[in-house]
Amino acid sequence: MDSRSDPSAVIQRRGVLRFGTLVAALTGASTISALGTNAAAAATDTLGYVPVAEKGMPLGVATLGDDARIPAAQLPDISSTYATLEMANDFAAVRVDRLGAAKLAQSHALAIKAKADRVPMPASTTVLTANGQRAVIYLPKNLDRSIPVPLVIHYHGAGTDATSETQWQPLWEAAQAAGFAVATSDFHGNAYGSPEVMADTAAVFDAVLKLAPINGVLLSGESMGGISALNALTHNVLPNVLGIYLAQPVISLWHRYQNAGHDYITAAYGIAADGSDYATKTAGYDPYLQQANKFRGAPMYITGSTSDTTALVDPFMKGLIARLTGYSPTTFVAATGGHGDPSEFVPNNYVTFLESCAAGLVAAAQPYSFATDAVQPYNFTTDAALLSDFDGATLALSNGAAVTSWSPARGSKTTPLAQANASCQPSFTAVEASISNKPSVTFRGSSFLDTGDWSSAVSTPATIITVVKVDTAQPAQPFWTGRNGVYMYGGTSATGLEIGTASTGGRVSQASAGSQWRIVVSVYDGTNSRLYVNSKTAATGTTGTTADGPGAKLPGIKLNTTSGGAAGNGNNPRYARFAVIGRAITNSEAADVLDSLAATYGITLS
Repeated sequence: MDSRSDPSAVIQRRGVLRFGTLVAALTGASTISALGTNAAAAATDTLGYVPVAEKGMPLGVATLGDDARIPAAQLPDISSTYATLEMANDFAAVRVDRLGAAKLAQSHALAIKAKADRVPMPASTTVLTANGQRAVIYLPKNLDRSIPVPLVIHYHGAGTDATSETQWQPLWEAAQAAGFAVATSDFHGNAYGSPEVMADTAAVFDAVLKLAPINGVLLSGESMGGISALNALTHNVLPNVLGIYLAQPVISLWHRYQNAGHDYITAAYGIAADGSDYATKTAGYDPYLQQANKFRGAPMYITGSTSDTTALVDPFMKGLIARLTGYSPTTFVAATGGHGDPSEFVPNNYVTFLESCAAGLVAAAQPYSFATDAVQPYNFTTDAALLSDFDGATLALSNGAAVTSWSPARGSKTTPLAQANASCQPSFTAVEASISNKPSVTFRGSSFLDTGDWSSAVSTPATIITVVKVDTAQPAQPFWTGRNGVYMYGGTSATGLEIGTASTGGRVSQASAGSQWRIVVSVYDGTNSRLYVNSKTAATGTTGTTADGPGAKLPGIKLNTTSGGAAGNGNNPRYARFAVIGRAITNSEAADVLDSLAATYGITLS
C-alpha cells in the first residue's frame, strides 16, 4: 500500500517534522541539519501529509527562511519547561541547606550525649580550626547545652583579628545573654572575602558544631568583614542563613582594590602585580557586582555614615540596597562620625535584629550548670529497658516472717522471686540499721528464691544492680545467678566480688573484703564489661571479660544458689534491692545509680 495514503504513516512523518521544529527551538539548528536528509525528503513529499493550517505555525510544521533556518516567530514557546541560569544559585542554596541539615542533626545528637555525660557548656573557648585558623567561640550563658541555638559568625575588619575588635564585645555579650552563640576567627588576616575566607568559614561552622547544636546561622561583619560576610552568603558556604548584620561595611571589592586595600587584595587573591588578571582572579567575589538573587532573600541590617570615607554609603551601600529591593528585606540605619564611630555599635540594635531573624529559634532561658544536670540524674527505675526491680521496701511483711514471694516493684518482667518449700524460704528483716533502717530479705543456710524461666531469656548486653550484704570470707560462690546452665552471675571470689557468664565465661573481679553492705553495679557487655562496688571507678577485666555467646544469657533469676541448685549455697546474703536492665548502662549512668542508692541506703562510696 502507498504509504502516502496510510494514516499512521502520515502521522509518523508529520511527527518527524514537528520534532525538527522543536529541535530548532532548543538549539537554533536548521531542520535539515537536525533531522538529516530523510526528514528533508519527507518535507518534499506532501501528498495527503501536511494540512495547510499547520504550515509555518508554532507546534505545527515550520517553513524555512532564506537562511535555511526556522523563523523565530514559528518556534514554540517552551520557556516554562527549563530553568534559567539565574536560578542556578537558588538550586545551590537548597543543596547546601540540605547537606547542612545532616550536620545540624549530628551536632544535636552529640550535644544530647554531652549533656547525658554531664559535660558543661563553656561560656567561651578558643580553638584551632581544621583550616589552621584561630577561632573564638562564645556560647550562650543561659541555655542547656542540648538545646539548639542560632549561631552568629562574625567577620573582622582589616588590621584586626579574632580577639582585637573590642568594640564588638558588648554586642557579642548581649547576643550570648539573648541565647545566641557567636564565633569569630582570624580568617587569614586581611583577606577581603577570598576563597580562603570561605574555607575558613566552613571550618569555623564545623568547630562550633562540635561544641553546641545549631539551628540557624546569622552573619555579621565590619568594614572589610562586610565583603567576607556577603561572599559567604552568595557562595552558599553555610546552611540556613537567617540574616546578615553589617556595620560600616565595605561593599565593593574593586573600589578597595583601587584604594587602600590594593596590596591586601592582591595578596589574598594572588593577583599579578600589574593587575592584568584582576577580573579573572576575583570573579564572583565582588558583592557589589552580584545579582540580587545571589543573596538568597536573607534580611539585612546595614549601618553606615555619610562622613565615612572608607566604607561609602553612596554609591555602594545605597546601590546594594536598591538592587535588593523586592528580593531581600533591608534596613539601613544612618550613623554619625567617621569610620569606626561608636554610633555604629549598639548592642540593642544588634540583638533586636538577630532576634527578628531567628524568631522562634531562640529557646527560653534555662540556666545551665553541672549542678543543674546533677539534680536530674539518670534514674534506672524509669529506664524503658528496666526488666525487673525487686525492692525490699515493697514487702508488706512483719519482721522475721518467711518470704514466699517477692514481686518486682516495676519493670516489664513481672514474675516474682518465689519459694514454695518452707525449709528453703528466706526471712524478712524489717529494719537494717546499717542501711538507713531499710528492710532486707535475709538468706540463711539452704534458703533461696527463684523466678523460674522467663518467657524469653535476657541476652547481653545487660546490667544488674544490687544492694547486698555478703561475706567475701566465705567460700567462693554465686550469691545470684541465672538458671539451668545458661546464665550470667555475680559471686564472691578469693579477694572480693566477681561477675561472669557461665562456668567457662570470662570474669571481672573487684577487691572488696569482709562482710559489709555494698552497692554492686554489674555491666555485662563483652570486652566492655564493668564491675562497680561502692565506687564509681569500675573494674574492667582484671581477670578476663564476660563473654558473649550461648552462656551469656539470663533465662531467669536465682538468689543464693547455683544455676541448677535446689538449696542455698551458704553465702548467707541479705538483699535490699535487686534490679535487671536489658542494656549496658554508661559510666555516667552507673555513677548516677551509685549516687542515688548511696543516698537512699546510707552507704559511703569510696
